[in-house]
Amino acid sequence: MTTSTHYAKALLDAYEQATSENSAGKMLDHFVSFIKQHRLAPLVPAILSAVLREVELRQYRKSSVIQVAHATPESTFKMFENSVITENKNLIGGFTVKQEDRAIDASVSGALEQLRMVMKSV
Repeated sequence: MTTSTHYAKALLDAYEQATSENSAGKMLDHFVSFIKQHRLAPLVPAILSAVLREVELRQYRKSSVIQVAHATPESTFKMFENSVITENKNLIGGFTVKQEDRAIDASVSGALEQLRMVMKSV
C-alpha cells in the first residue's frame, strides 16, 4: 500500500529533477491528473503535510552542523549554507563541521585524539 509519505517523496524527487520552471509546472500538472485519475483527493491534505515534513528533513540533511569551542560570529562560517552553530566547550579550541557525509575537525580535542591514536600505535 502506498502512503501519503511515498507520494510526497515521489513528488519532491520529480520536482527537484525538473530542469526548468516549465518542466516543473508540467510535472505538477501530471501529479494533479494522477491524483484525480486514481481518486486520491481525500489523501491530498496528508500528502501536503508529508511534503512539508520531507522538505524540512531534506533541508536539515543539507545543513551544516557546526560546533565551536567559544562564541563566534555567524559571519565566520558564512560559506556554509543552512548552518546550525552550537557551542561545545569540550572542543577546547577550534571547531568541527559536519555536512551530509563530510566532516572537518579543526578542534584541539580532535588533534589530541589523533595524537592519542598515533601514540597507541607506537
